[in-house]
Amino acid sequence: METKGIRSTHRGWEVSISHKGNRKTAVCKTKAEAKAKRAELLNQLLLISASSAPVAASSSSPLTLKEAADRSLSDRWAHIKSKDAVWSYLKQVIDFLGSDTQLPGIDKDDLLAMQQFFISTGNRAGTVNKKLGIIRSIFTDAHADGLIAGIPRFPKKLVIRSLKDRVFSKEEERAFIDYFCQSGREEAADIFCFLLDTCARWGEGAKLKTWDVDLTLNKVTFEDRKANNLGSVPLTKRARQIAAKYQHRRGRMFDVKYDTMNLWFNEGKQLLGIDDPRLTLHCTRHTCATRLAEANISLAMIMQYGGWSSLKSVKRYLHIQTDALHPCIDVLETE
Repeated sequence: METKGIRSTHRGWEVSISHKGNRKTAVCKTKAEAKAKRAELLNQLLLISASSAPVAASSSSPLTLKEAADRSLSDRWAHIKSKDAVWSYLKQVIDFLGSDTQLPGIDKDDLLAMQQFFISTGNRAGTVNKKLGIIRSIFTDAHADGLIAGIPRFPKKLVIRSLKDRVFSKEEERAFIDYFCQSGREEAADIFCFLLDTCARWGEGAKLKTWDVDLTLNKVTFEDRKANNLGSVPLTKRARQIAAKYQHRRGRMFDVKYDTMNLWFNEGKQLLGIDDPRLTLHCTRHTCATRLAEANISLAMIMQYGGWSSLKSVKRYLHIQTDALHPCIDVLETE
């Protein structure tokens, strides 16, 4: 029996056990619960091993999650603009379930454990639903190709509450910048500020090349934006200074990967005493759009600046702009 057993992580007590290509995982609150869960998962794996049989005549060995994911990536998601976003979510799913885990061995309990795990790490309901949707697509593709006998039951989708987008206050912004710099992560501070000032998505900033920044014309061009193939926006003084620091690099402007940046960001939240799961790196984008709306910039201009595909996506900031209409009331109520 191969097993990674039980370990304590910042998420809780993590149980991870595998046998003959099948893997079961769970996250528990206490070590006692983790021990009991390990025994339960072990019994499930032994039952799977005892009853396992070839799923398809064309397959000499059961399909692994990684193999199934590669098939879907090369077919279903090969030419979509959001391929990088899909890969980012898919990598997190594979990291949790295990790349060598046999696809037929993944059941509702595993998917439920994964759902709970992502909730515990602060993922929004919509993000968790997207990750489950991605693995559902992998099962659907494998089943359609006759590589698995069926698709497991999936947990119910999480309810998405319409909450006001979380934004960084000026005080929080300064606190995060100070935290990154004082911990020797100046590039992380630069990325944080650059995303705040350009309204860029993480993926757009991560793919940015040094030659995408024109310091003479004072603009940055984001390739393959969701709204269009090419989107250029002017640079603030701060964003320009940041871009100038990295012009000596060949290729990508920033070196920090998302997983590393997210880890540092969450460490910063903890040290700064911010206990709000809604506050994520993506909130730099909400913050930029909110500040523009508060200054009464038109929604059409905000849409263009942030690279949204429609006004509908930007209307969440409309309630902020209505505050600027109070002078109209003052005029109408003047006797």
